[in-house]
This record gives sequence, C-alpha cells and structure tokens, in this order.
Amino acid sequence: MFTYSKLFSRYPQLEICRSDLLMALNILFNQLKKSGTLYLCGNGGSSADSEHFAGELLKNFTLPRSLEKNDCQLLDSVDPSLKENLHYGIKAIPLVSFHSTLSAFNNDCNPEYNFAQLIWTLCTPQDVLFAISTSGNSKNIVNALKVAKAKKIPSILLSGRKGGEGKKWADVTIMAPGSEVFEIQEFHLPIYHAFCLELEHEFFSR
Repeated sequence: MFTYSKLFSRYPQLEICRSDLLMALNILFNQLKKSGTLYLCGNGGSSADSEHFAGELLKNFTLPRSLEKNDCQLLDSVDPSLKENLHYGIKAIPLVSFHSTLSAFNNDCNPEYNFAQLIWTLCTPQDVLFAISTSGNSKNIVNALKVAKAKKIPSILLSGRKGGEGKKWADVTIMAPGSEVFEIQEFHLPIYHAFCLELEHEFFSR
C-alpha cells in the first residue's frame, strides 16, 4: 500500500510509522466503503490541516472523478451544465468549520469539550474520526477521542513523536517524527496527502 503516493520513498523518515499508517488507511477504507463520513478536528495549524485534508477529498485531487451515466441523466433533468461541473467526492467534514457553533460553545460552555459535543451529536459507528494534534495532549482533542471510543466510532490520531494522552483513546496513533511543532507539522501534510491519493485511487480509479 501507499503505491500511488510513494510516501515512504519520498519521506523515508516515515518508515517508523509504516504499520500505523497502514492500519489507519485500512480503517479509512473500511469505514468509507460503508458510506461512512470522515470527521476531522484539530487546533491552530492542525485546524487548517483538517480543512485542507477534507478539501482534497470532497472534489477532484489528482484523478478525474467525472459522473457516471445514471447521475448525468439525473442532473440533465434539471440543468445539463451540472454534470460537466460536478465531481464525485469522499464524504469528509472538518468540524473546525462549524465556526458559529464552536464560538457559541466556547463562550457558553467548557471549550475543552467543543469537538466532543459535535462528535456526540453527529457521528455514528459507521463514520471515522481523524484527530490532529502535534502533542496529542490538547484537551478538546482528547475529549473528542474519548467520545468516539464511547460511541464505538473508529478513531485515528495524527500526532508527534510521543502521541500524548490521546494515544490512550485512539484506535490508531500515527506518531510523526520530530520534536518541534513545525517539524511534526511538516510531516503531517505528506501523510494526509498520501491518504488522499490512496483513497482517491481506491474509489475512483477506473
């Protein structure tokens, strides 16, 4: 696996994460094939990574995802231009984009539970949680992972060298090498881009 992204040849430092990366990819394959949704969360730079990751899944990435005949006919009944301008996507929701909900929760409630609240409300066991935290210790990320565990929602933590508190609650923890935050983040991007490539080829290569 990681055939299309050539992740390990491009980033040999990530060899130490190989088994966890493969387990995470298998979780993503399994849940998304059940028509599950990928929910993402993170703080700061990891918040931006959550949106970036989701954005690559929701539209064309490196392959065309043109619509099949039945869907084209469905759209033709309304407006033929739709079929020429829409792509197939993988369902991915960055929880960080719920700006009004998060700001209200942070103001009115305990912000350490902001993502946990969204997961409690939105997620089901056919979905998957992908949490990003360079330390693995962010309280709102740890609480999100705990809720996922309680609801039997598979979870993946993308973290740094030690995995932090979140490692206790995630089903798989990918511990990117690096001791400084920026070093860890520099590995996070090729990791989730690799996931995007592998998922796209799995679902849309034809």
